[in-house]
Formats: sequence, C-alpha cells, structure tokens
Amino acid sequence: MIKNDYELGKMHNLSIINILNNDFILTSNEGSMAGLDRFEAQGKLWDAMDKEGHVIKIENHFNQVSKSYRGGEIVERLVCTQWFVKMTSLAKKAIGKVRDGDIFIELRRLEKVYCSKILRRMANWSCSLLRGRSGREPVTVMTFHWVDW
Repeated sequence: MIKNDYELGKMHNLSIINILNNDFILTSNEGSMAGLDRFEAQGKLWDAMDKEGHVIKIENHFNQVSKSYRGGEIVERLVCTQWFVKMTSLAKKAIGKVRDGDIFIELRRLEKVYCSKILRRMANWSCSLLRGRSGREPVTVMTFHWVDW
C-alpha cells in the first residue's frame, strides 16, 4: 500500500525535485515562475493552464489542508534531510520497566494496551519535523508513583 507521494515516486524511480525554498518561494526548477510566492504561483499556473486549454472543468472540491496549530499557516511538505530516533530499543526498555514494576501504570487494564498496542507498534520518530516552523515535541507528562517496600 502506498502511503504518500514520496513512496509513489520512489516506486516509479522518479527524481526528487525541490520546487520550494525554506521561505516558500519557488526555486529556479520552476522556470518562468521562479521567485514567486507559492500562492501567487498557484494563481498564475491556473491562469496559464486555462489559457492553454488544459482546464477541462471547474468544480468545488473539499481538500483537507494541514495547518500550523500556532499561527494557522498552511504546512508545506519540504524535501529535506531527515533524521530519526530509533524507537524499538526505547520501547523494549519501557516494556521491561513496566514488567519489572519500575514504571507503574495506575489503571492496570491500560498496562497491556501501553505495552502491546502502543510500544510494540511504535514507529521510528522523525525529529526533523521539529526543525520546521512551530513544530513541537510530542511529550507526554506522566506522574510516577514510587513505592518502597
């Protein structure tokens, strides 16, 4: 199953072309539209397609666009170097701490869910996303109860 455009392009051996710089201005890869803001370029591209007869029909379409939770800006996916935290070893340590009683989960029925459904299925976590605008770390605050017997 293809998860995203990147995987689809990889499957068809397509080159990765970055069309936006970090300020969301079109790069020189975009020829006559190079140097334009992404929204300005979008309008000009639509006008050019319409003028050249490439527009077949216009209809309303709902498109869910990711937005920043802080400022409400549209989140653009940029091609960049990614770095990850390998979660398998961390998850195994966490499962061991729960089993050994070093981590106490107050609702005992959630212990199995935490270990088997969350930790065992945890994918590697991309820290590169934190570099972006308004990215924040997914941190969970927990209260620990230490019991001395």
